[in-house]
Amino acid sequence: MTLESQRQDSYDEFLTVQEASKLLKTTPKTLYTYLSNSGVYNGKARKRLPQKVYRKLGRKVLFMRNELISWIKSGAELVDSQEEK
Repeated sequence: MTLESQRQDSYDEFLTVQEASKLLKTTPKTLYTYLSNSGVYNGKARKRLPQKVYRKLGRKVLFMRNELISWIKSGAELVDSQEEK
């Protein structure tokens, strides 16, 4: 493995919202909804993506490809927004 291919592999570990939405076959708007869900709706905690799948860098969101794929393989369950705090 060359140094250039190692660099490329490390860059491939992170996906933008647009790239993650293509991988999940959904829209970027849906991902943003699952990122920002918080609070309670009709007496139930709203569901959101697990924190281990993504990282926020200021206003930018990056998804960790390996974590996203393992989350999908494990059933892709959303978590209660109040459980992660």
